[in-house]
This record gives sequence, C-alpha cells and structure tokens, in this order.
Amino acid sequence: MNGDINRPEFLLKTYLYDNNIHKTPLNLACGKLIQTYWDNVDLFEFEQKRIRFNTNFIQQDLFKDNWNLKDNHYDYIYCSHFFEHIPTADIFFTIMKNIHRIAKNHCVLDIRVPYPKVTSFIDVTHCRLIDLKTFKFWMGTNTFSSYRANERVHMLSLIKRVPYGQYHIQKYLKLSIPPYYGLRLVFDIIKE
Repeated sequence: MNGDINRPEFLLKTYLYDNNIHKTPLNLACGKLIQTYWDNVDLFEFEQKRIRFNTNFIQQDLFKDNWNLKDNHYDYIYCSHFFEHIPTADIFFTIMKNIHRIAKNHCVLDIRVPYPKVTSFIDVTHCRLIDLKTFKFWMGTNTFSSYRANERVHMLSLIKRVPYGQYHIQKYLKLSIPPYYGLRLVFDIIKE
C-alpha cells in the first residue's frame, strides 16, 4: 500500500472517504451499482435493489426538472457514466440546476465519464464528450459565451481531474486496453 500513496487515485480516495466526512452521500443515476446506506437514484427500479442491498432507492427521471430530493441535503454526490448520455444542452442545464439545489455548501461532486476521445461514440447511447471544459460555464471561467448568460452561476471549484485506465488495469488486472478509458472529475459545489 505504501507504493500506492503517491498515485492520484489513492490520494483522492483518501481525501474523499477517510474520517467518515460524508454523512449524506447520493449515488446519482446509479444503474445497478448500488451503494449500501446511500441514497441511490435512477429511472429504473429493480425489486432486487431494495431487498439485496437494504438501501434507500429513489425512482426519478433525471432528465426532468424538480427532482423529488431534499434541498441542501447531500454532502457527496457520485455520478458514474451518466453525463455522456444527456441528449441536449437544456437537459444538461436542468441537471446542473438540480444538483446545485440538492447539494449542501461544499458538497463534493464526483463524476466518472469515458475519457474524451472519438472512440467514446462507439457506444450509440453516448451523446457528448465530457471533459473539464464542459463544466467551465459553472466554474465562472466561460465568460466568452453569451449562451444562457442570465443563468451563469459560479457553483463549481475543481478539486481533481484524474484520467484512469491502462496503467491501473494492466497493473492490477493484467489486461491490455487502450490508454485512458475513463476520466474522473471531482468538484467542490459552492453555494453563496
């Protein structure tokens, strides 16, 4: 374990999970990846989710406005491989507005997406490439665009951008894959 201490993934995991700092975690667009003792949200509910994992499952269409989740409630929001499936910019804005509404001040937003490259579109359900620049509107750094300028809010501060893939897979699973298949973006949600 001491050899792993300088790896970004290890440092990030330590920052996020040590000392039991997150009391109200949310697994957004959880799919079949259910986290025990978290709030898990997805469009589709399978009965085994509640029985097998004894957890709180909330059925919600995340593409719609006014999610049925409490305001200012969550201090950690995890979202794995969902953002690349958002079909339109309007829906993207709706999702970010709802995330801002349900998050506490300084909530950690942990996003996992495919690494932004053209081959990400091999999956026909992927609608867009996601990278750090995708979130510049909410980081207050995309001032050149007048698109939805009246909704501009500085709500995100970057904690870490971590590409992951070939190194980790080859080292631990002994499989050969192309370099970097995933990207982890971790933000601090700021509420003023």
